[in-house]
Amino acid sequence: MANRYPLIVDSSSQQIKEFPSGDTLVIDNLQVTGTTTTLETATLNVEDKNITINYSSGDSSSTADGSGLTFQDAVDASTDATILWDATNDEFDFSHGITLPDSQKITFGAGSDLEIYHDGSNSYIDETGTGHLFVRSNGDGIYLRSSTDEEIAHFNVNGSVKLYYDNALKLETTSTGATVTGLLTATTSAAITQVALTSSSNAVAWDAQAAANAYHLLTENTTFAAPSNAVEGAIISVEIAQGGTPYTVAWNTVFEFAASTAPTMTATANKTDILSFRYNGSVWQEIGRVQNLAQT
Repeated sequence: MANRYPLIVDSSSQQIKEFPSGDTLVIDNLQVTGTTTTLETATLNVEDKNITINYSSGDSSSTADGSGLTFQDAVDASTDATILWDATNDEFDFSHGITLPDSQKITFGAGSDLEIYHDGSNSYIDETGTGHLFVRSNGDGIYLRSSTDEEIAHFNVNGSVKLYYDNALKLETTSTGATVTGLLTATTSAAITQVALTSSSNAVAWDAQAAANAYHLLTENTTFAAPSNAVEGAIISVEIAQGGTPYTVAWNTVFEFAASTAPTMTATANKTDILSFRYNGSVWQEIGRVQNLAQT
């Protein structure tokens, strides 16, 4: 079959002739009508800087939903990728994720107030407006910083929390407790949870950190062992209650009492003694004693 070429109208000679293969057809204005337009080209170059989708000379809002771009077989032979307009929620819907190069930002707000980006080492949520919130995530946790990069808070992957003021550490919590730098004020009240201690083999084990406010119901003659997790300056107390049958109490030598003499515990059924101690770095010094209290 012979080669076939499209026909063109030569307006200068008013003749119909073939359009030679390899030549370029130049048209000042091109209008294409119909329902489907197919361009069988490998590359489409458009000089215009704006493309209008869902164009109409009138109101085309009723047909805008679902308009956008479809990338056929982007994932595989049966899965396209799309960027489509969702008219119900007034938003663009992406069928797949978006990846930005390092240090390129996603910016929210006309005033560029909120930015999300990764600089190659750390991830950032940076609010550059009035609030100046700066969030950074790296291998050891999440940081909150001010616009001048002063630390506000650090939430560590090991569960610890550090809070700062004027770039100075003020509060730190760890698996062993919390440390406060400066004055700690409770506007109502502060309560230390009461923890029950038990006696086994005539001995009471006392964790000064876990049971600073302790309670013990005597079930046998027993000795209070040296408290574990002792920290200089710590204060602990214990309420010792007699049941229906009174028992005796002895103390490890790490407990220092007034006149270096351990008290004789109230040996009356259903009575209570309360003792308080402060650790000076070597011994637990008695700082308070109330005995022979009625149990109600």
